[in-house]
Amino acid sequence: MRSNFFNNMDQGQQLPGHFALQNSKMLRVHLNGDVLARQGSMVAFQGQMEFDYEGAGGIGKFMKKALTGEGVPTMRVKGQGLLFLANDADDIHLFYLENEGITVNGKNILAYDAHLQSDIQRVQGAGIAAGGLFNTTLTGTGWVALTTHGTPVMLDCGR
Repeated sequence: MRSNFFNNMDQGQQLPGHFALQNSKMLRVHLNGDVLARQGSMVAFQGQMEFDYEGAGGIGKFMKKALTGEGVPTMRVKGQGLLFLANDADDIHLFYLENEGITVNGKNILAYDAHLQSDIQRVQGAGIAAGGLFNTTLTGTGWVALTTHGTPVMLDCGR
């Protein structure tokens, strides 16, 4: 996984895809196809785009979402041009997954490549005090944009 968050992604590094920070609080997507984004996060766009409500992705995922309260209401954005996204002036962090997965609270997902797989999974050893029992997992190869209120803390889970 590559991210400026881990200090392992150079500014001049050429990665496939189209996510970039316009500034620390706004995501710029060079869209040529489709992307999934948090409903209501579109600030502006230039070009030809369609915005459609994205359902849960089947009855199984719908039931998981309903029973756990996890997940994020998303919209599918299709087309070509520049798309600008933001949420509540939160800080945005970009992650490039390379056939990997990331688990995060659904409310912190701003956008991700539409070809990534998403699922709601139980967090082992977590409780309500730790932020809940379920999180959203995104897997595959592509971009994920996450939001935080302020600077996040990185924990070494190997210890």
